[in-house]
Parts: sequence; structure tokens; C-alpha cells
Amino acid sequence: SDGYQGIDVHLLHNQKEAIQFYNKNNIPNKYVIQKYHPGPFEVGLYYIRIPYKQSGYIFNLVLKKDPLLVKKQKWEPLMCHKTNNCTRQINWITPQLTKVIDNISVNIPNFYIGRYDIRFENLDDFKNGKNFIILELNTTNASPSIKGLQNYTYSNSEIIKYKILRIYISILTRLI
Repeated sequence: SDGYQGIDVHLLHNQKEAIQFYNKNNIPNKYVIQKYHPGPFEVGLYYIRIPYKQSGYIFNLVLKKDPLLVKKQKWEPLMCHKTNNCTRQINWITPQLTKVIDNISVNIPNFYIGRYDIRFENLDDFKNGKNFIILELNTTNASPSIKGLQNYTYSNSEIIKYKILRIYISILTRLI
């Protein structure tokens, strides 16, 4: 639960390995256990909802390309900012996917802007909002930087609009 960018994340294959790991590293309330999903697809899905609106939208969808997810018994995160292995896939954003992500997002208290890290096996299922797993949800601070947006070929006006929207959401959430 204290890790970031894959630090202190471990892939354990069975209950025996999990118990051995816990006994060796017995730190109460530190660990989160989740089911492993082999992919091969992993995306960063950026979501925005204005606080007084009932629904939001998917602002950006970035495919992380590196298929080598596991090294030396440790999970290796797919990080776009350290490589050029990521591509913007806005054509994967569908009304069905948006509806599913929006239904999840509106049920998270005080969540208005952030990035879902999602893994899935079948692109058609994903576009239909089915058969994917959310690895994690990163709130406002995980939103793309200006440099990150420039890397995904956003225009200057789109970048300015995004930054103003982020400030606007920040102000509104302080007033709520």
C-alpha cells in the first residue's frame, strides 16, 4: 500500500508463497493483495468529471506497449514517462466503455479527475466495457503533465483547456 511505480510490488504465484512472503516481511496493514491479470494489454485511462455534473468522460487513453511484465519474480510496471513505448488510443474510447468507467467513478467519493491503470486480454471486450481489471486508480496528481500531453500530440489549446479544467475542479472540490 506504500509502493509507487512498482516499488515493493511482488508477484506471488500461490498461497504458500504469499504466506512465506508475509512471514518474512511481517508489517501489519502494509500489503494489498490483488489478482494478477496477464494482459497482454495495459492502458492508462484518464477520466474527468466536473463536481456538479452527474457524468464524466474519458479524456485520454494511452496504450502501454511493453509485454514483458514480470522479471525476477517482481512485477514490472509499464511507465510511459520513462520510455517511448506508449501511444494514445482515443479510437478505443466508446460510449459503452465510457458508461462503465463513469458508473465506477461516480461511486467513488470525491473523485473527479485521475487515471485508471487497466489490464485486459481482448480489445473488443474492453471497448464494450467488459472483462478488464483495474490495477489501480491514481487521483489528480497522476494526471498528465503539459510535457506528457505534448508527447501525445495534443494541441496547445487542448492543453490549456485541460489545465484550466484541472484548476477549476480543484477549486470546486474545495468548496464542496
